[in-house]
Amino acid sequence: MATIEPDEAASYDFTPLIDDFLRARSVVEFGSDGRYFQAAQSLCRFYTHLLDDVTFWEVAGRVADAPPPALEIVDQLIEFEVHEVQLLIRCGLPEHVAIELVNDLSRSLRQYRGELDVDVLEIRAGVETLAGHLCGVGPEVDDSERQLRRRLVVGRAQRIAGAALAAGCDIVTPPPFNVLSVAGSLIPIYYDLRDVIQRLDG
Repeated sequence: MATIEPDEAASYDFTPLIDDFLRARSVVEFGSDGRYFQAAQSLCRFYTHLLDDVTFWEVAGRVADAPPPALEIVDQLIEFEVHEVQLLIRCGLPEHVAIELVNDLSRSLRQYRGELDVDVLEIRAGVETLAGHLCGVGPEVDDSERQLRRRLVVGRAQRIAGAALAAGCDIVTPPPFNVLSVAGSLIPIYYDLRDVIQRLDG
């Protein structure tokens, strides 16, 4: 790793790196419903930028000497861990693997932030591992998610159809009870079916 001069580190602008993370976090937290490929690619771009940023790793060598912007990035990554686990799972990684990978990185970050003797290369290795998984996510992950949602919706539609059939059977009951019974059963079925249609259209 190249050596960074003190004056170069002091004048280094961390804004592009922080902006990259904020954009990625926004996509993952607020814009990833059913679009996990986009979220994974956004986080992949940030991690790639972070891995390539030689100055960051140089100035973050010791927490006591690290400038506030570098520490801000560390703090943001620690706070982001829950969303990151959820995204990795959505992208097909087994839950226990996703939790282990993120916990390993988070543990190193917390130890670093607590001014324990942590080599930043260990943190960098954790970032590199996560980046490898996220950058390897393909667009087919969204297709799999849509197919799962469609199966769930179809299953619900089948249950609604069964309820409608049961309501129809009430017609054979002598009036006036059958009219009230059928009406009471069909109203919630109507709203359920409308919800199913909206989900399928989405």
